[in-house]
Amino acid sequence: MDRKEKEFLKKLRATFKIEAEEHLAAMSSELIALENSEDPAQLAASIESVYRAAHSLKGAARAVGLRDVESVCQSLESVVSSIKKQELAPSQMFFDVALRTVDILNQLVNEQESAPVGDILREIESLLQERREPGVAKPEAPVEVGTAAPAIESPVIREPLAEKPSEPVQPAEPSVEKPQRQEEDAKHAAGAVQRRLPQSDTIRISTARLDALLYQVEEMVSIKIAAAERLAELRTLAALLDAWEKTWKRVRTDLRRFQEVCPLGKTPEKGPDAETLRLIDYLVKHETLLKDAVVRTNRLSKNAENESRSIGGMIDVLMDDMKTLLMMPFASLLEPFPKLVRDISHDQGKEVALIVEGQEVEIDRRILEEMKDPLIHLVRNSLDHGLEKPDVRIRHRKPPQGTLRIQVSQQSSNKIEILVSDDGAGIDVAKVKKAAVSRQVVSEKELEGLSNQEALGLIFRSDVSTSDIITDLSGRGLGLAIVQEKVDKLGGHVSVESTPLEGTSFRIVLPVTLATFRGILAECNQQLFVIPTSSVQRVVRIKKDSVRRVENRDTVVIRDRVLLFVWLAEVLNIADGKDHDDEDFISAVVLNAGQRSVAFGIDRIVSEQEVIVKGLGKQLARVRNVAGATVLSSGEVVPILNVSDLVKSALSHRAVSTGVATQRRAAQKKRSRILVAEDSITSRTLLRNILESAGYDVETVVDGWEAWQILRSRNFDLLVSDVQMPKMDGFELTEKIRADKKLAELPVVLVTSLESPEDRERGIDVGASAYIVKSSFDQSNLLEVVGRLL
Repeated sequence: MDRKEKEFLKKLRATFKIEAEEHLAAMSSELIALENSEDPAQLAASIESVYRAAHSLKGAARAVGLRDVESVCQSLESVVSSIKKQELAPSQMFFDVALRTVDILNQLVNEQESAPVGDILREIESLLQERREPGVAKPEAPVEVGTAAPAIESPVIREPLAEKPSEPVQPAEPSVEKPQRQEEDAKHAAGAVQRRLPQSDTIRISTARLDALLYQVEEMVSIKIAAAERLAELRTLAALLDAWEKTWKRVRTDLRRFQEVCPLGKTPEKGPDAETLRLIDYLVKHETLLKDAVVRTNRLSKNAENESRSIGGMIDVLMDDMKTLLMMPFASLLEPFPKLVRDISHDQGKEVALIVEGQEVEIDRRILEEMKDPLIHLVRNSLDHGLEKPDVRIRHRKPPQGTLRIQVSQQSSNKIEILVSDDGAGIDVAKVKKAAVSRQVVSEKELEGLSNQEALGLIFRSDVSTSDIITDLSGRGLGLAIVQEKVDKLGGHVSVESTPLEGTSFRIVLPVTLATFRGILAECNQQLFVIPTSSVQRVVRIKKDSVRRVENRDTVVIRDRVLLFVWLAEVLNIADGKDHDDEDFISAVVLNAGQRSVAFGIDRIVSEQEVIVKGLGKQLARVRNVAGATVLSSGEVVPILNVSDLVKSALSHRAVSTGVATQRRAAQKKRSRILVAEDSITSRTLLRNILESAGYDVETVVDGWEAWQILRSRNFDLLVSDVQMPKMDGFELTEKIRADKKLAELPVVLVTSLESPEDRERGIDVGASAYIVKSSFDQSNLLEVVGRLL
């Protein structure tokens, strides 16, 4: 087989894999339904579905040369055929073997060489042996199976393997057919697919292509935002021109009266009156230009408004259509869960009924994929920790069979809720507390201040587990931590409720889509951040003196609720850039995550707008307090804050009061490091003493060259330099600092005896931050300049 033929077969097998996964999922679902049903009509329908799926998979596997898959499907088909003919009863052994067969077929389809094909074929043969043994009891209620419609064989499917009931079914021998025959099979299969395509209403398309298309559509949202901003600028300009025109109309009458009193022809050629009249005449003549500018600007503003509305509408429709393409029902995620619950409950000797509700609710496929592992963790946790064995449940006056529910519901147009609950033993809060202390997650003193509900939330912390032993299912204390991390990453939140002996409920709230959302653009210490609007309870302005210190924490009362108050800058560890001491009011946003709300102090709210979420890349897959980034229409990249992380950080952050914050800022300034470059020992000593007395860390050098060398190797917050020094003067030193990328922002204060205007201008030209002349030198003046620059 040449390279071209191999590539063709590879593509064909990729298509086969998709088809096989659909058949295997259908077989698994039907077998679970068959095992739990007693309705004869449903039994017949399920048996028929399994039979058809096995038969179709067998033919498709033969077409692509997967002989092991073909052999296993042939054997399974024989067993199901015997049940259809009522030669074999659908016993518990049949269900166990059939579901194991589906697992092995999954391994074979995914080309896992370790799949125990021989073992499963022997197990299937043992079922067929039961069929042939005399005296096998027939089912008490015969299953009425309708006559199946004849299966339509694909042109590439050869004669089925001959069934030999009296002999064990053996794995098929490896194919020894010539490459030409395989090529013909592949071409026939491709031809059959091509002939069927025109009759189909759907096509298969790679999700990667859909994702790429969605990302391109999302980029168009920035065009919509930019158009809205240009429209706002035009409206502002039009308003300014309108105001100018109204003002002109008010003064125009007075100007004309002045012209009539002093006609231009009779005015002197020189003097203030002549200049005034010429100016008035100029303004009157340009009145037409002003009116034209007003008309044109208003027309341009109206056109821009229409275009912005049109562009915005088209982009919104396109975005909605693309989101719809990527929406999938929860049924696609929950399909394997019945088998998962069955396998684990059987292994643990438990009886569990799985009830799934709301499978039709649709959500972004990307969220669905991310939620698969968290839901598996919750289900396994419930089966292992929560639900009891039948004898234990009977002792507690419960039915022997436990109930596990997965309920999906639409909370709003952009929120869905997943509820995973059981009627098991519940969570032992005392065990949670003990595990948290033993793992040093919290101290005993911190534990005393927690309510039972807050202590229950500790199960989401890594290493906290109530299991006494570590098994392949649980005990490592990682499962629920992974659940919370995944949910937080998706912009949702998870909570838990538990009642001893009654059960446990995990509630997850998620956004419907990850594409775009509304966000509040907030400024904090001259930096912009985006906060998801869905997590903002309210935006308020509070009086500074309403912030009260309670138990060493700042609090504020908002709508009769006492909330923790922290500065966003402190939580994000941003260097203090703005002093709020002179302000009477504080801007704050109240953010909610789970059952906790916190008020965050900010500088100001800039706007609320639509936001396109951008990932931070694999290198920054997890950044505390940051969920992603967005690009504003100006091109500026702005972080999107993770509200769940922010609330956790705020609760663990020991904030300082406003007065203490002021002292801390002063202390930070005092700890600033200053380099003094001065060749005069007297001036050098004087400058050092002044700055050290003010609390700064000071280091001195004797000339500009030495200062340049030390600045390149060590960090300083400010430079105080003389101008006239050997080797390198202060002007040259400042020029080199401004030309260096690392040092360009370093404040430079020149203290010199050169006081001519030319020297001052040169100091400004080379980039000095301040220029102090020694003849008028004053200690307070120096400290004021240094304090302002730092």
